Amino acid sequence: MDPLRRSPSPCLSSRPSSPSTPPCEMLGPVGIEAVLDQLKIKAMKMGFEFNIMVVGE
Repeated sequence: MDPLRRSPSPCLSSRPSSPSTPPCEMLGPVGIEAVLDQLKIKAMKMGFEFNIMVVGE
């Protein structure tokens, strides 16, 4: 099983929460930060390359 894949969040379930259920907690970062983390993980797994252009006299 891929460690990056997570099971669906219990926060997204359609059943109403009862007083006995604990509040939902996020499993990781949400929003732009999550996208940047995913890109970083993908680059580290697949490898990456970059170009450097030096301009000067």
